[in-house]
Amino acid sequence: VMVKEFEEDLHSSAAILLDTWDQAVVEMRADSNLEVGIRTAGHFGVEAFRRKGMTGVWTAQGKLAAIGVRFRRWVSFHGISLNVAEDLSGFAAIVPCGLAGEKVASLAGLTGRKSLTVPEVRKIMAAAFEEVFQRPLEIRAPGGDLPPPLAAILVK
Repeated sequence: VMVKEFEEDLHSSAAILLDTWDQAVVEMRADSNLEVGIRTAGHFGVEAFRRKGMTGVWTAQGKLAAIGVRFRRWVSFHGISLNVAEDLSGFAAIVPCGLAGEKVASLAGLTGRKSLTVPEVRKIMAAAFEEVFQRPLEIRAPGGDLPPPLAAILVK
């Protein structure tokens, strides 16, 4: 990404111009995040897939996961948010991902496992991440200390 041409916080820019190679890298990483979500869902017996022209992880019952990309201080961050809990009532107050009329699904709802927990899913998702990205993953507690190189980028 040709970040030097933009503000420090790229979200404030009206448009982000990527050269061909950089755009391919961002798309590859986003697709890899989708693969992590698909494999995680598959572990729980849920058939999930990519949907042409749409972002996220989808099932026949609705969107199961969203992906995000953020740029800060010349570093790109890629992530995925997978709906675990059965209660999706919060989505009624918003238009999820700007997709009016699209349904949202959750692993608990799709599997019928009301007792499904985020820590249980996180363990499976971490294993899928390591497999897809071929890198070890260290899970840190929310609010825990960040590794010094990452803290230097995120904390001003």
